[in-house]
Order: sequence, then structure tokens, then C-alpha cells
Amino acid sequence: MEGLRHEKELDHWVLWEDREVRVVIQAKTNFPAEYGGHIVVEQKLEVKVPYGNYDLFSKMSIIAAIVQKELEEIGLAPHANIQSNANWAFRNSDGSLRSIKEGQAARGLHIHVYGRRPEDPGWAEPIRPACFQEQKAGKYWGKVFSEEQMRKLSELLQKEIPRALKIKKESLS
Repeated sequence: MEGLRHEKELDHWVLWEDREVRVVIQAKTNFPAEYGGHIVVEQKLEVKVPYGNYDLFSKMSIIAAIVQKELEEIGLAPHANIQSNANWAFRNSDGSLRSIKEGQAARGLHIHVYGRRPEDPGWAEPIRPACFQEQKAGKYWGKVFSEEQMRKLSELLQKEIPRALKIKKESLS
């Protein structure tokens, strides 16, 4: 596995990946680094929701927990919120709402890790990332960690994720 790389066509940085999962920071973030940052653990397989593949969701949850741990350990955020949500699957690109059935069909499996910092005006409250309209307007776009910070995080993930997944595999044997 290689370290940090920027995928220009998707405008995101890949911090870690294997054949099933990747950890990315999107340039079109919906929560700025100055407030703690936004990292996505996403599937590379075609699974729509957690109950489509419990093993994959378990693996992704472990990876999200490791991302939180490493954010805290290197000082990028003293805490993080971990969320599995796909609310925007219920919206069309123009912002109009889809039917429940259409939204359910569009959901993809991914987990958000939002670092939390006291600089965030909502620090002690539930996370308040950019809403759909703010995201479309680019409220926090480009407000990501520095390349040096992402590289450091990527290096730690390259070491810790395989170790944790090996422990998981051994405990299930």
C-alpha cells in the first residue's frame, strides 16, 4: 500500500486503501480543518447500506475508530464524531427531494469522521457540517488539513490499520 496521494479527477486525497475500502479527505469538504476536519471511510465495493455486508461495515467501523484515534494522537483534533449517514442520497443534484424509495436505492456505504476542535463555535454541540445548500455553495471547500498533516496521518494509518485488521481476523478465527 502506498502513502498519501491526490486523485485530481475526484479532487480528494487518499490516506489509506486496500481492495475494499479507502480513507479520503475530499477537497469539497463539508467541515473545515480549522474546526477539526472531515475524513471519509468509503467502500470500493458496490454495497448500498450497512446491512448489505455486515463484515465490510465492521471493517469500515474499525478503520473509522483508528482514524479518530490518530487524529487525537497527532493533535489534529482532541475528539471526533463518527457518523454513518447518507442523507444527501435523498436529494437530486438540483436540491429537490427524491422519493424515499429512490433515496434508499441511492445510498452508498460510507462513514464520516469529523474531528472536533474548540475553535468550532459548536464545539460542545452535535456536529454541524455544511448543509446541502452551503455545500453546493462551497462554504468549506478547500479548507482541509495541510499536505504535511495529511502525510503524517496517512503514515500512521498505513501502520495501524493493517495491524488492527489482523487482530480482528485472528479474534474471529
